Amino acid sequence: MTDLARHLAGASASVALANHATHGPPLTVTDAYDVVGALDELLRRLPQLVGFLVRSTQRADPAEHFDDRGREPAGAIAEAGHALARVVADLDAAGAHATTAHNHLGHLGRHVTED
Repeated sequence: MTDLARHLAGASASVALANHATHGPPLTVTDAYDVVGALDELLRRLPQLVGFLVRSTQRADPAEHFDDRGREPAGAIAEAGHALARVVADLDAAGAHATTAHNHLGHLGRHVTED
């Protein structure tokens, strides 16, 4: 396993822990602000990583690989690269939506009752 794969496995484990925390009570929207901010940061970092994977498929030499389905490996490499490029586009869109949500949540406060 490469260092990159190990780092991603760790990130995935962290997201799994965050998902586990969603089984509790809902957050207030003011508390959600911090969570959405962290999600926004995560979504903004992922396109660089996936873009690296796209470039890796573009540089792959099909002659060094085989496809266990009996097909030419160049086809699988190209399709993987195209799919990953679509992931980058979708992540960019998701990041923009998360930023918008974070900005709106940042304008909210809670009314506090005085003693």
